[in-house]
Amino acid sequence: VNVDISFNTAQGVKAADYIEKVKEEFPVVEPLILVLKQFLILRRLNTTYTGGLSSYGLILMLINFLHGIVDKTKSEKWRKQLVEDERKSAEL
Repeated sequence: VNVDISFNTAQGVKAADYIEKVKEEFPVVEPLILVLKQFLILRRLNTTYTGGLSSYGLILMLINFLHGIVDKTKSEKWRKQLVEDERKSAEL
């Protein structure tokens, strides 16, 4: 079992709290991380000291990706609403 230990810092606790909040916002994070981690393990890309990606880095990348999808969806809904509002005002 690999373990990462930090001394004299509260950053690890803050990071863990952040990940827990994100998991509440995006329940799909946990199963996706498991799949992605297995993907990296099979390709021996799961350890940073051999040039791989850390679990925390992987989670941050996934969170960024998911936020991008949400932002795009929100902007599409906003764009459609704007077009609809313009159409309605043109009818007046």
